[in-house]
Amino acid sequence: MKIQQKKKRTIARKVILTFILVIFTLAVLLTVPSKNAVRSTMAMTGASFTAAVKCNPKYDERASKYTHENIYIIPERYAYSVGYGSDVRMFTVKTYLLIFHIAYPTQPEV
Repeated sequence: MKIQQKKKRTIARKVILTFILVIFTLAVLLTVPSKNAVRSTMAMTGASFTAAVKCNPKYDERASKYTHENIYIIPERYAYSVGYGSDVRMFTVKTYLLIFHIAYPTQPEV
């Protein structure tokens, strides 16, 4: 009886660890390219999942030069509201450990 319980616990631990490993791997793979970092940020901050998948973020050279940061923009039709007024179209992309990118929603300074 106790042996079966130990086997069940071992199997449950393996399943949980595998699930955590798969989620971690997906998170890492989604943040490697800058465009995927923008897409995953869109999905996490309120845009519809289909909009996040279909949109094609583009690097905005002028805004990046002006702000001295990596700025990506999404087309107007995929813009979404996060609750503080205007629609989100711009993202600042930060790079960590030379390959991982995290995108932050940005509002232009007026």
